[in-house]
Amino acid sequence: MRHVDVIIVGQGLAGSLLYHALTRLGQRVVVVDAGLDQAASMAAAGAMNPCASPRYTAPTPLNTWLGAARSTWLGLSESMGLRLYRRQRLIRLFRQANEAERVEQRRADPAVAAVLSEPRPDSPTGLAAAPGHVEIDAGQVDLPAYIQQTRQDLHQRGNLLEATFDTADLKTVPDGMCWGSTRARAVVLCQGAAARRLPGLDALPWRISRGVALTLEGQDGWPSYAVNRGKSLIPLTDGRYWLGATYDRCLDDLEPSAANQRELLRALDRLLASPGEPEVVDQRAGIRAGSHTGFPFCARLPGDRALYLFSGLGSRGTLLGPHCANTLARHLSHGESLPDAWNPWIS
Repeated sequence: MRHVDVIIVGQGLAGSLLYHALTRLGQRVVVVDAGLDQAASMAAAGAMNPCASPRYTAPTPLNTWLGAARSTWLGLSESMGLRLYRRQRLIRLFRQANEAERVEQRRADPAVAAVLSEPRPDSPTGLAAAPGHVEIDAGQVDLPAYIQQTRQDLHQRGNLLEATFDTADLKTVPDGMCWGSTRARAVVLCQGAAARRLPGLDALPWRISRGVALTLEGQDGWPSYAVNRGKSLIPLTDGRYWLGATYDRCLDDLEPSAANQRELLRALDRLLASPGEPEVVDQRAGIRAGSHTGFPFCARLPGDRALYLFSGLGSRGTLLGPHCANTLARHLSHGESLPDAWNPWIS
């Protein structure tokens, strides 16, 4: 029987962040994950946008979320020897006539005003004509590199159990839970969208969607910053660009379609003045697991003293994930309380 402090189920973004947060606190951790084929993070751009959605919403208090995200990603970049994170300008082109007013309302919060510029009347040179734009102090995380390197680290340390997890195999013991030959003080479910199918979790206020994104070869004249107008074009570190993402309810099909590709390529005309004819290098799909509460699910399951859920990061995982993972790690290590707003059973 192997004794550890925490078993993490799922090695997507939430599971990887929690693994690193716990190990920094000296906790013994194993991760159960059958493979990365279903990880939505492998299809994501890793954009860290503090003012997302058509309403320019920002998590409150923004300084707490943004500070934790930037410090965590910079720390992981240094400790893993990878350039995982870089700050990046995001130019957002207006789609609606009332966006300038909406921006001014959001800028009444000083924390938001520090990352969101005043509305400007026209589009920057090289971008598609639009009634206005703003500049956002955003960022970009190389999520595939982070998750793949984390998996290698787990392998090397003997902390990865490549197996399919079933909650029916969990057994409650006096000081925690037991799964197979591994015994832990706590088990944390970090399976993303797959968690909604687990007993007792299907009724939670999930916001589930499927997204498809393209990787394109960059063209002469394309911007060195990110641009958004419904869809986003984000420069990567290798001269290529991420274009995405679609939003639909086809939740059980991870195979991108030709229609998805056409939809995304049409979006280039709404982003760039001269998009050219870019080469599609890759096309990927992923299932986003968000929540209707606006907060991730990060709480202990009712009636289970040692079983937790950490999911629902949605499309803002690079911003929301680090603060949640760090707080949950301190809770599991030192008993620090978790915010009620993260508990879908009481919020």
